[in-house]
Amino acid sequence: MSERIPIALIAGFLGAGKTTFLSHILSGGALNGKKCAVLVNEFGKLPIDGALLPKGDYFLSELNQGSIFCVCTKADLLKRLENIVADIAPDILLIEATGIAEPSDISAILATDALKHSYHPGAVVTMVDAVNFAKLAGALPALSAQVALADILLVNKTDLAPPETIEPLEQSLRAINPSVPIHRVVHAQYPFTFDMLANPKAHVEQYSSSTTNPALKNGPPEQMANCEIRATQPLDRKNFYDFLNSHRHHILRGKGIADFGSDKRFVEIVNGTVSSKPASAVGFHTDKGTALSLVLRDANPILFKRDFDNAMA
Repeated sequence: MSERIPIALIAGFLGAGKTTFLSHILSGGALNGKKCAVLVNEFGKLPIDGALLPKGDYFLSELNQGSIFCVCTKADLLKRLENIVADIAPDILLIEATGIAEPSDISAILATDALKHSYHPGAVVTMVDAVNFAKLAGALPALSAQVALADILLVNKTDLAPPETIEPLEQSLRAINPSVPIHRVVHAQYPFTFDMLANPKAHVEQYSSSTTNPALKNGPPEQMANCEIRATQPLDRKNFYDFLNSHRHHILRGKGIADFGSDKRFVEIVNGTVSSKPASAVGFHTDKGTALSLVLRDANPILFKRDFDNAMA
């Protein structure tokens, strides 16, 4: 291979808009006919984010049940990267990191003898949730780490956040990463080009790399846990939403299908706020009734699922 493949990393906390941003990149003109591979990294077992991406001429791989920055997935990640080089040889690899990841410098992952001649770090694009970042950053170090690593910050959902909160938010981001470009966006849309994604210097004139620790992490934050809810029988709609509301302080992120019998809904939860739309509007399907993946904070997944089963009985 004459040239190394750039890896563009898409970071950001749960619900910040990473999958939406990646969908815009894949369906828009940013890649300009380039051959693309995509690696979607999810904390849970359900392959939801990959299913939500638009159909297109790109190679999709999914790495679930752990962060790419965690030692628990290192062997699997290295094997995936080797296979992408050998089997696909794309012009660029886009990685959507799991939202709870406390990221390290991607170059540390690429330093192995098997990969150092195949890949080079591209841009790190971090999505910032304008509505929820300030509420969560103090308690969750991963948010600050994602900002510190970024080559560019996209402050998303600015149409939903109170206008007077945007400037203070950007000041707090500057305190973490003083030199990073910050752009306010709606629906995660920003006019990236291939060069911006492949080479941070194409977008940042005075680029300085992050000083974050490049070591791999040992696992997710102790106060967080993945939980999957499944049910083969239709749910009672009121009981379901009452249950989510009663546990809203423990649900950081959730998404999946809720089966109400005659109506199946794709449900999303961001920091306790619930929204839904017809399941037919998304590409994720399940033939086994209800299937949701949740990230819990300060809650025992076993007890949470027991409470859910009791509420639905």
